[in-house]
Amino acid sequence: MQPADNRTPARAFSEAEASQLQSDAYLRELAEQKARAAESQLRSVLRAVPGVVYRLRVRQEPLELLHDFVSEGIRELAGLEPEEIADASVFADRIHPDDRPTAESALAASVATGEPVDTEFRLSHRDGSLRWVRSRMRLTERTPDGWVVFDGVAMDITAQKEAERAARSTEHKLKEITDAIPGVVVRSVAVGDGLPEPVFVSRGFETITEIPAEEIKRNPNLRFGLLVQEDIPRIREALRGAIQHLIPANVEYRIRTPSGKLKWVHIRSVPHRATEADGLPVGAIVLDGIVTDVTDRKRIEAELQQAKEAAEAASRAKSEFLANVSHEIRTPMNAILGMTELALDTPLNSEQHEYLTIVKASAESLLGVINDVLDFSKIEAGKLELEDEPFSLRAVIGTTLRSLALRAHRKGLELACRLDPEVPDGLRGDAGRLRQVLVNLIGNAIKFTERGEIVLSVQRSEVRGQRTEDRNQKIEDRRQRTEDRKETEGSTVSSSFCPLTSDLCPLVFSVVDTGIGISPDRQKRVFEAFEQADSSTTRKYGGTGLGLTIASRLVALMGGTIAVESRLGEGSTFFFTARFGRAEAPPPPDPAELRGLSVLVVDDNDTNRRILHELLSHWGMVPTAVESAAAALGAMWRAVAARSPFALVLLDANMPGMDGFTLAEQLRAAPELATSRIVMLTSSDQLGDAARCRTLGISAYLTKPVQQWELLETLHRVLSSQLRNADFGLRIEDKKTTAPGSSIPQSQFRLSDESAIRIPQSAMLKVLVAEDNEYNQRLVVRLLEKQGHTVTLVSDGPSALAALEGGGFDLALLDLQMPGKDGLQVIVDWRAREKLTGKRLPVVALTAHSMKGDRERCIAAGMDGYLPKPIRAAELFAEIARLAPVREEPLDRETILASCGGDQELLDELLAVFADRAPRLLADLSTALSAKDARTAARIAHSLKGMVGTFSKRAAEAALAIERAADASALDEAQVSQRALVSAIERLQPHLVGLTVQSLRGERRA
Repeated sequence: MQPADNRTPARAFSEAEASQLQSDAYLRELAEQKARAAESQLRSVLRAVPGVVYRLRVRQEPLELLHDFVSEGIRELAGLEPEEIADASVFADRIHPDDRPTAESALAASVATGEPVDTEFRLSHRDGSLRWVRSRMRLTERTPDGWVVFDGVAMDITAQKEAERAARSTEHKLKEITDAIPGVVVRSVAVGDGLPEPVFVSRGFETITEIPAEEIKRNPNLRFGLLVQEDIPRIREALRGAIQHLIPANVEYRIRTPSGKLKWVHIRSVPHRATEADGLPVGAIVLDGIVTDVTDRKRIEAELQQAKEAAEAASRAKSEFLANVSHEIRTPMNAILGMTELALDTPLNSEQHEYLTIVKASAESLLGVINDVLDFSKIEAGKLELEDEPFSLRAVIGTTLRSLALRAHRKGLELACRLDPEVPDGLRGDAGRLRQVLVNLIGNAIKFTERGEIVLSVQRSEVRGQRTEDRNQKIEDRRQRTEDRKETEGSTVSSSFCPLTSDLCPLVFSVVDTGIGISPDRQKRVFEAFEQADSSTTRKYGGTGLGLTIASRLVALMGGTIAVESRLGEGSTFFFTARFGRAEAPPPPDPAELRGLSVLVVDDNDTNRRILHELLSHWGMVPTAVESAAAALGAMWRAVAARSPFALVLLDANMPGMDGFTLAEQLRAAPELATSRIVMLTSSDQLGDAARCRTLGISAYLTKPVQQWELLETLHRVLSSQLRNADFGLRIEDKKTTAPGSSIPQSQFRLSDESAIRIPQSAMLKVLVAEDNEYNQRLVVRLLEKQGHTVTLVSDGPSALAALEGGGFDLALLDLQMPGKDGLQVIVDWRAREKLTGKRLPVVALTAHSMKGDRERCIAAGMDGYLPKPIRAAELFAEIARLAPVREEPLDRETILASCGGDQELLDELLAVFADRAPRLLADLSTALSAKDARTAARIAHSLKGMVGTFSKRAAEAALAIERAADASALDEAQVSQRALVSAIERLQPHLVGLTVQSLRGERRA
């Protein structure tokens, strides 16, 4: 028997059971594969997640920290492998000691409360660097055995922390900067229509407003308590415009601080639309601005304004003082000069004439001093302005040189002028001030030159040459020094007359003399006020020392500057630049007809010969220049021998040895030489010279310095084949010509006598003179009555108004300073009354004031003219001729005298026929026109034309108009002309009563 077996006997699995077992294994394998695939996918996803994903298990007693899972990101975050920190305390030990307590406390709190953990700490990387980490965990499970499970993520925020640190540093620096700015830096955001609300205010806010910046940010409405209520609308308006148009706003306003101080502040705010970088709603209007305390500036401005007003008051007082002084001096000067001129125009013996001439010259010298002082005062006050009118440069230079030529010639000096032919004649600018500069420079040259010559030259500044370049450099250097002085000292004179454009003509003027010269140390100060080259108390030469100062300031106003070159004992050269606009000028005579003509120039002065030679060559003539009469004779005989005699001889009258007149006698005595025309050039202007020219057959007689246009016109005249010999040799009293662009008659042959009063003739007028000064009354009345005018004299303003009310005046002369009412008050009242009548009386202001604005005030008040005292006869009558109505003489005296042949009986017969037939013919004409009988009307008008034409040109013209209108059957026009004819005959008839040949001849004006 076998021993018992306690094991269960083996049983074979059925096929079904075996199949089930295989299926389970397959499913387990499939599940494991899916799990591995899911884990692989999870790990792949976790690798893509920035930072570290982990699961942490924590048990407090005893404290254990285990990582169930750590993603591969730990390698980058800490430089560790996941398995290295399965014990989580290894990771915890790498936390910066300063940050570890905070992390542990956060973890303990989360274990206790279940709240999520969000901590930031520094972590030591394996490479030794310190990284900032942000860890965020959430409690997910508490196990029965006391474990607390957390799932979390840790991120490297080192870059973020660096950016925050940099931002804090930048913010700190910005705060330091804004706090250091003397003012308040403000950023605000526009909110509706109200004032923008501040989002940033620098610490300076407290300094200005006494309110902390943080307080104003917490409570923006505090601003309204600071603002002065009257200024709020202005602030709103400025900021509203800036916000609407996105343009900077600048506004000043007042605030009142809590302590009661009133301050002025200025805000400049620049708006823009917010972007994401601004940390504000995108698109909002943000205003960045700075507020500054301008209280001190406002106080200084107020003080400066008070000082300015005080200075202006002082300037006005000074101007009024100068005006009063001017008035007090000019009033007697008016009588002195006026009466002297009147006396010189009366028969005098030579001694009396000499004395009065000296008186007149001295008075004019004194007047020049007064004018210098007044001009200097105007310039210093910045009240001198230049005119901008067209003028002829050659006419200005011509009149200027003629006014100075006599002084130069009396000292035996040659006065010459050289105008570059390229210099245009028609300019725009202030001709009077240019003349003033030239008179000063040339007058000084005459004063300080005892022998030799003075030469004025004008050329365009573009004309170059070494000397010109040197002078232009000197001018530029002086201009720069002037500008530098203005910057440091300030100046009332503007040197920017106008910008340099292609329409401007910059010119260089130079005045060269052979006088005493100026030492180098004096040259630096010669243009300063009250400085003179000769400043000793025993100086030989007079003057105020203001002339060159005034000239330099005027040149500056004309856009240029002035300089000097000089050597003691050798002479001086003053040169200046000036800019002028261009203007149209009458074309000069065409020199084409003169081309090829041979001319002999005879002058002992080298400069004159050179200038004439240059001019004649420029005109296409063929000049030969010699220095003496003997050389001239030789040249002329050689020309005759060569069968090419000179067509013209320009002959200087004053030469050493044989003078020009003696040479002319020899030329006329030789038939072979007598064919040449002769033009005499003289600087002496001796009485009898013109008569000698006629006797010698000299074609023309010109006074030096000869002007280009004058010489050219003279050459055209004397060389014209159509000109009769009888026309040659006329004096100024016989024939005059006018400079291009000028209305001033210029002597073509000799200088006029300075003492003579040359006045334009005008019709007899009825003139009201209102003047309170006895001497001026006598002068003006005498001048007017001497010209045949009827004068009514009053001595105060109310009397002037009363006289004007009486009517009948053709012109009024009103003194500005009169008792009762001054001239300005009178003219204002009178012009107001004239508005009721529709008429206007020409009125001229007379004043001893000549300060800036006087003329403008007079014209604005209603004056038609302005005459500063002392009154010159020529200026007075020129103004009268300009303003007075042209009163036609009703009688045609010359025609009446010619008709009667000077026979009184025949005149009486003509008057009788007129008195008998004129009324009947007028009546018949009226009947014919009323009956529309054009043929009869034309016939009667023809008869009237012949009858009234003997006595009146106006009446004859009206009759002729009737005749022509009737012939054309234009009877309406004929009736209009009929009324003009009746009016002319009515004006004529009173003058025919008692008319005699003797009265016609006696009343005829020269």
